[in-house]
Amino acid sequence: MKNTKKSGVLRFLIYKRAQDKLFTGVCLDLDIVEQADNLEKLRKSLEEAAFGYVDAVRKKDLSEKLLNQPAPKKYWKILVEIEGYLHSIHQVEPIKEQIPAIDSQFFVRQIQGPCVAP
Repeated sequence: MKNTKKSGVLRFLIYKRAQDKLFTGVCLDLDIVEQADNLEKLRKSLEEAAFGYVDAVRKKDLSEKLLNQPAPKKYWKILVEIEGYLHSIHQVEPIKEQIPAIDSQFFVRQIQGPCVAP
């Protein structure tokens, strides 16, 4: 789905791997990346950054291309690995691979009307 100034979807991933000291949060559609030691604060900060970005594109009447700038492939790969792990835990066979993140969240926010982070 292509994001426009009127509507769209922002996808977010937050994760922390066993070797990491901080959580990493990514807006997968805007290539916004942040880190923090607190998951909830990171989630709020990441959403505020993303919606602030969308709001600036709208207010300054900038190109909609700016609303469709995917994050680097490494973050999409992490998402796929987490999804694969979640799928595998529902299988009868034992899990052979370790999950790439010890804690993670994936969530979606709609772009509609004024941009206000929840």
